[in-house]
Amino acid sequence: MHKTEAGGIRLGLHTPDDVRQAFGEVTNNALEYDRNATIDGALVQQMITGGVETIVGVSYDSQLGPVLLFGTGGVMVEIYNDVALRLCPINREDALEMIGEVKGVGLLRGFRGAPPADIDALADVLVSVSQMAVSLEGRLTELDINPLMVLQAGQGVVAADALAVLADQ
Repeated sequence: MHKTEAGGIRLGLHTPDDVRQAFGEVTNNALEYDRNATIDGALVQQMITGGVETIVGVSYDSQLGPVLLFGTGGVMVEIYNDVALRLCPINREDALEMIGEVKGVGLLRGFRGAPPADIDALADVLVSVSQMAVSLEGRLTELDINPLMVLQAGQGVVAADALAVLADQ
């Protein structure tokens, strides 16, 4: 859950040797952070650049059910708490309203000459995640996709990191 704080992330790796060295470093860092950590491998993935960082999440309210969160992602969500919330499920109109509510929407629309981001693909993700939350109610207790990289219009979105917490069954 606390990969960054534990030194468990390495970026900009270019060779297999870079990856091997980074694996050793992140493994040692994780064990220093938490001696009881269970390390079951590592995830190596393409580094996504040029997108707008957003967050999509789900939490469950005991009285209201699943709640969808959307906002400015990366560390900015922790600093600015720039988010919109809706009860699940939502439709496309709700998704577009959520996107428009966050102050970071300017980044998605293209800021200072940057191309607009793929807001259509982002809206599709919000609708799909809200439907999944309803379908998995009682089994999924929390979902955090951060960052969800919104690429240039027409290029879609990519989840760069995600955490799903499942209920004990």
